[in-house]
Amino acid sequence: MIHSDELLVVAKHIFWFGTPEDALEFPSRFLTYAMTYASDEDIEILRKYLSDADFEATLDDHAPGIFNRRCAFECRTGLGAHESRWAGRTSLKCD
Repeated sequence: MIHSDELLVVAKHIFWFGTPEDALEFPSRFLTYAMTYASDEDIEILRKYLSDADFEATLDDHAPGIFNRRCAFECRTGLGAHESRWAGRTSLKCD
């Protein structure tokens, strides 16, 4: 994963218990935390660097113990089955 200054700031916001560099070391874990805890502004930054496929892959193989079944279900069903789940969305949170 790219270690841009913007991504390091986002990592610091959502991975408060470790270093931003540690957060970016494992992209699946980082994105799982992002999909659970990132602000809308953080998601806008992430979307500059990551594709819909990256978010889809995280849903399919997310780091365990970070988001719950309800969150995963809501993220998966947020958009229609025939379009990308993330098209046009800035927030991925399952509030």
